[in-house]
Amino acid sequence: EAGWVASAAAGAGLTGGCGEGLEGCATMRERKAPLAVPRAAVVGFGSRRYGSATLLRAAAAYDYLSALERGAPGDSIARFRSRLLGIGDLPPGLERRYLRARLADIGRAYGPDHPLTRAALPDGSPAASAAALMGSSIMADSASVADAVAGESLSADDPAVRLAAVLLPAYRQFQAEWRPLSAEERTLAGDLGRARFAVYGESIPPDGSRSPRIADGVVKSYEYNGTLAPPYTTFYGLYDRYNAHKGSVDWALPERWQTPPPGLDLGTPLNFVSTADTYGGNSGSPAVTPDMELVGINFDRNINGLSRDFIYLPEQGRNVMVDVRAIRAALEHVYRADRILEELGVAVGN
Repeated sequence: EAGWVASAAAGAGLTGGCGEGLEGCATMRERKAPLAVPRAAVVGFGSRRYGSATLLRAAAAYDYLSALERGAPGDSIARFRSRLLGIGDLPPGLERRYLRARLADIGRAYGPDHPLTRAALPDGSPAASAAALMGSSIMADSASVADAVAGESLSADDPAVRLAAVLLPAYRQFQAEWRPLSAEERTLAGDLGRARFAVYGESIPPDGSRSPRIADGVVKSYEYNGTLAPPYTTFYGLYDRYNAHKGSVDWALPERWQTPPPGLDLGTPLNFVSTADTYGGNSGSPAVTPDMELVGINFDRNINGLSRDFIYLPEQGRNVMVDVRAIRAALEHVYRADRILEELGVAVGN
């Protein structure tokens, strides 16, 4: 960091921009710190990707009913109604897990005595509260919601809508404070990126600013909890985590995976890590050898790699990729997707 700032000062007249950018990022961490608890509680609340459809509909229903109550213009009411009716159902098992996870987020963030926790977990555990909510609220089923809207019987007394009435103010307060800070942080990151390029030019890989690039690295283990994390995991590890944490949703397996399928070699590499400098937005990128052989697909970082939003530290930071050998094994022995394997030029049964 010191060398970079000194180079910027000597080179491109960037002393202020570079130094202020680094100081601004440090200050931003301090400004965001008070929002860590509400962020942990509501980060998945409004998401259509990993949020609960029950909670999404409850929030939309709350807004729709509020618009009706205050006599909002017809076009506004129509938009609220359309948003509510446009939220589809998830498979019941997935919805139950998402709802349980979102309720657990609140309890974990705020603790058992907080009003939001008491509202979210009236039945004690996230699993029991999620089951009770899905069993008592019409928000758990899109068809029931559509019937209630059509029959003008949608009620603010619905259990999920009552929960939304408590959660939404906290969620929106968090969003109001978080969004401007995040926008300011993106500006700081852009300033640092320009300073970085001014100092290093094309001698190092560029940052991932939505432009195609190649990030180079090597498959390599790293120090972890007093030992070494191996560069590869296998299907053996997957089943070890599942069996060692039985009952934990974090390590649960779909039913079709719970018993190893016949023919699946559990020693097949599943995931691997490398020193390539990747971060959010790189998921789905191919991992190739110098000979352009596809060997994996990037999808994550380890916890030590989170610093890469600001600075590259290769000692422990790793990106995580799924191994193509695992993909082939799953296609062949779990999903029996022979046609896809043939399209990929893989001889089935070899």
